[in-house]
Amino acid sequence: LARVLHTHFYSRRARMPSYKLTYFDVRGRAELARILFHYTNTPFEDIRLKKEEWEQLKATGKAPFGLLPILEVDGTVISTSVAIVTYIAEVTGLTSDTPLERARGNMMMDGLHDVAGALNIPKYFFEKDEAKKVQNSAKFNVCCCNIWNCRLSL
Repeated sequence: LARVLHTHFYSRRARMPSYKLTYFDVRGRAELARILFHYTNTPFEDIRLKKEEWEQLKATGKAPFGLLPILEVDGTVISTSVAIVTYIAEVTGLTSDTPLERARGNMMMDGLHDVAGALNIPKYFFEKDEAKKVQNSAKFNVCCCNIWNCRLSL
């Protein structure tokens, strides 16, 4: 039995899963996942969609909740950026050792998403007028830094 379990365990570990990360051709909500894959030297397919391609994919029902990003792990789909990043951190050994440390890490990720939602990111970064875009970006940086400096000191 020990030999069977040993062989099963090591054969599963030796085989690297196939990762496909799908998002738009921007940084956005998939960027942290991309960074983690690169940081850990984990091979992945980085699929960047144009609007028309997204409409086609969305029509297939492949994206749970009808949203991107999605991560396919050997064909199984994981959706939402927090679930994806949490999964990548877990399988690449970047998670903390204790439940409290993991909870604080999750708190930071969730807090970032709350801040991003409150700031209405598209308003800041998808502005067509370059002068307004620079102004919006500066406002975003000041606001985001103030919020995070305050929160991180807790």
